[in-house]
Amino acid sequence: MTDILMFFQAAVSILLIILVLLQFGKGAEAGLFSGGGDSLMTGAQQGNILSKATVVLAILFMGNSVLLARLQGKKAGSSLLDSEAPVARPLNSDALNPSKIKTEASKKIDAVKDSASDAVNKATKKMDAVKNSASDAAKEAGKKVDAMKNSASDAAKEAGKKVDAMKNSASDAVKEAGKKVDAMKNSVKDAVE
Repeated sequence: MTDILMFFQAAVSILLIILVLLQFGKGAEAGLFSGGGDSLMTGAQQGNILSKATVVLAILFMGNSVLLARLQGKKAGSSLLDSEAPVARPLNSDALNPSKIKTEASKKIDAVKDSASDAVNKATKKMDAVKNSASDAAKEAGKKVDAMKNSASDAAKEAGKKVDAMKNSASDAVKEAGKKVDAMKNSVKDAVE
């Protein structure tokens, strides 16, 4: 069945090519037999019949192509694309020695591990330095707060002493004024008597 369809496909293809070449287009010499005056059909009749035959042959060609594709798809269970791609043979001799590749890979892995370990150690040292710096800053701030507290306490004591001195001075002034008032009272009393 497939052989018959393949032969039919070839025949339709050849007829389709011939019909396309026989047709004339908008140019004067587009077709194969466009300039001959002794042809059996005139230009209008020839174009109409050839174009209809071309459409019929094109439809037959497409339908036969689809039918052949479906028959081939059912016959073949697998595709070329289903299999794995072939692996090319190595170009250099190093690729043939898997232990050498394994050793180089191990070296690279070790180098990456060492690099990562160094990065972690550096980060840990930086974190410790930041922690120590923050601790030192906190201690320094604590010392400044204590110094300010002591300074405020000293200022409060000094103010207390000044207040006491002013109180004593005011008390002395009041006593002195009391004495003067008593003296004036006595002198007024003496003067009245």
